[in-house]
Amino acid sequence: MHCTSVKHYQQLARQHITRMRNSQTIEENNKRIAKNTIYLYFRMLVLMLLGLYTSRVVIKALGIEDYGLYNVVGGFVGMLTLFNGLLAGGSSRFITFYLGQGNESRLKEVFGACVTIHLVMGLLILLFGETAGLWFVNNKLTIDAARMDAANWVYQFALFSTFISVVQTPYSAAVLAHEKMSAFAYLAIFDVVVKLAMVFMLLVIPFDKLISYAVFYFIINFLVFYLYYIYCMRHFAECTFKMGFDRQLYRDMFVYTGWNTVGAIAFMGKDQGVNVLLNIFFGTVVNGARGIAMTISGIVNQFITNFQNSAAPQIIKYYSSGDTQQMNSLICNTAKYATYIFMIIAIPIFIEADTLLDLWLGEVPPYSVWFVRLTILQTLVMSIDGPVGRGIHAFGKMMLPNLTSALIYMSILPISWVAIKMGASPVVAYWVTVSVYPMALLCDLWILNRFSGFDVMHFLRDAVVRCVAYCILIGAIPYAIHAQMPLSFVRLVLVGGISVIFSLLVIYYLGIPKHLRQQAVGKIKAKLRHE
Repeated sequence: MHCTSVKHYQQLARQHITRMRNSQTIEENNKRIAKNTIYLYFRMLVLMLLGLYTSRVVIKALGIEDYGLYNVVGGFVGMLTLFNGLLAGGSSRFITFYLGQGNESRLKEVFGACVTIHLVMGLLILLFGETAGLWFVNNKLTIDAARMDAANWVYQFALFSTFISVVQTPYSAAVLAHEKMSAFAYLAIFDVVVKLAMVFMLLVIPFDKLISYAVFYFIINFLVFYLYYIYCMRHFAECTFKMGFDRQLYRDMFVYTGWNTVGAIAFMGKDQGVNVLLNIFFGTVVNGARGIAMTISGIVNQFITNFQNSAAPQIIKYYSSGDTQQMNSLICNTAKYATYIFMIIAIPIFIEADTLLDLWLGEVPPYSVWFVRLTILQTLVMSIDGPVGRGIHAFGKMMLPNLTSALIYMSILPISWVAIKMGASPVVAYWVTVSVYPMALLCDLWILNRFSGFDVMHFLRDAVVRCVAYCILIGAIPYAIHAQMPLSFVRLVLVGGISVIFSLLVIYYLGIPKHLRQQAVGKIKAKLRHE
């Protein structure tokens, strides 16, 4: 009896120690996610500011015609990297998965396979670019005969820059998988700062500026690739390239990428299809309004994806270690807190879209205000669905999710076509998209539930209903002010200020659990005492 009692207490002690270790691990992971998010936001702000300024200086240095020439030739090469982008997602997923398992020998095989696949992909791009691509540039693009030689030089350097970017992808994926967001941020900032210095050199050099720009761009891309290579070789044991061929591994990676290709083509087809549809029925002015909405959506979406990218490696690592409970918890929290970040930025933009567009453009194209507002609603659903999709990607079973998403997204085109054919305005195409996106979210939740027993009802209550209710609560008073005051800069500042303050108060007191608020306040007080 006494022996049984001792064993029972020993078992309880071991369970307590395990719980303590798991709690410490979760807290460390949360700290890492928070720190990585800060690095990614810092990276985004620097890149955005320097990128906007660099574009302005490039146009001044090259002139509008040569700038357009570089974009059309370089943009054609960029189209060849679509498949590489899909392979990059596969590389990141497989490296992160085996990193989470702690299987170093398997991790080396995976990294070697990623390098081999991207090297082959890069060579295929070079082969296609030097044959069909070169013929297309010289025979189908509209280029001034006097600048044809310069266009060919630009094309060659852009093609080899693309090859370097493709080969670099596994090394970038390794940095992200190891969650070294500081290195990722600093290397990206180095890239854009050197490019800015290169642009200033263009203002003073006596050679052909367009060709010089292409040469400089190639040299910088090679330098950034070399820095990634050196960093990975010094910090990550698996990043020693070893040629090998594991048939099952290559098959898994190509199957994963193949089904992702189906989903990606459907998603891009939906976007481009709506663009073509609007062009056929309403002309280029409406396309311009859509372009403005997509620009604003891209800026807002960056704030969400930076936070979600910080959490993505942990989602995959929890799954690879068999801890689906923590994975599901992190998915729910990531969706919720990403939406909180979204609310702070998006609600004032949604309400004051007319003022912002008037200040930015002066002359606002028709339908632009509604396009911006509906795009923000679409992005809201995407911010909630994003972590769910990352959870599905952790399992690597991509046939069902990509088939369902392809069917759902492609349904937007025929529904929009019928509505517009019956006399509806172009805004209806956006309403159709906003209506279809929640269906994609529900399908993703059903699929994740099948894979991991994900609690769909808890997610809908905690992440969807709660966040939508907070959006309505936060936006009520700012919208009332917007409705009562005439369009002006004063109204923009007033509505924006009140909206941000309300967002922070609602998130702090209603969105964050009491124990987390107490922990945060305690840490802040402790730091202040130390200082």
